[in-house]
Formats: sequence, C-alpha cells, structure tokens
Amino acid sequence: ASAIKTDTNKLCSIALSFTLNATYNASSSIDSLSKMKGLSPSEKQIINDCAETTGEAIYELENSLKVLANLQGSDHKADEMSDLKTWVSAALTDEYTCTDEFDGQKVSKAVKNTIKKKVLNLAKLTSNCLALFNLLDY
Repeated sequence: ASAIKTDTNKLCSIALSFTLNATYNASSSIDSLSKMKGLSPSEKQIINDCAETTGEAIYELENSLKVLANLQGSDHKADEMSDLKTWVSAALTDEYTCTDEFDGQKVSKAVKNTIKKKVLNLAKLTSNCLALFNLLDY
C-alpha cells in the first residue's frame, strides 16, 4: 500500500502481475496432476485441455502486462486500453473454459477439486483486474 499510494497504474500493474504469477502456479499444479497414476482417459483429456487453456491465459496475461507497461507513453491510449481489456477478457474466458470441461464427465474428486480451486481463484483475480482497469483515466 505504501508503494502504490494513489497510483492506479501501479495498482493495476501489481494486480496483473499477481494474477500472472497465480496463473503460472495453477499451470504447474495442473501439469503435476497429469503425472498422477490411474487417471481415466477423460481425466487425462480434461487435464490436458486445462493445461492448454491455462497456457493460453498465461500468454494473454503476459501480453496484457506489456500493453499496460506501454500505456502511459502511448499516443493511442483508448486503443491500448481496448487491447488490454481484450487480452484479460480472453484469459478469463480460457479459465472458465477449463472448468466447463467437467460438465457431464466422470472425474475423480481429487482432480476436479484441485483444478476447480485453482482455476476459480484465477478467475476471481482476473475479474478483479478487469474491474481495476476501469479506474484508469484513458
């Protein structure tokens, strides 16, 4: 709080960085699940799909950080803000796509709970970033 004070750009950057780090951690946890013994074919597929969508979310959040870093010096702030929100919204969509995989599938409680806990946390963090971007004056 003392570093951020009233700097909304810094707040957004820190929130986005925190979300990206959480996404890296979730991706690592999902990768670890893929090494579990005794997974059913549907569980393997769900884990692989979640690993893919989480990887896409990482890419989108990394791009978001780049856009945010360049935003202050940009001559096209409205376009940059639109791009920023698009990247973060895409990450949010990817996160929810992962949890949608469970619908109608028989999945062990351990796999389901681990993935849902991680991904729903990411969705909250990502959604918070989108809300914080509305504080920026661009």
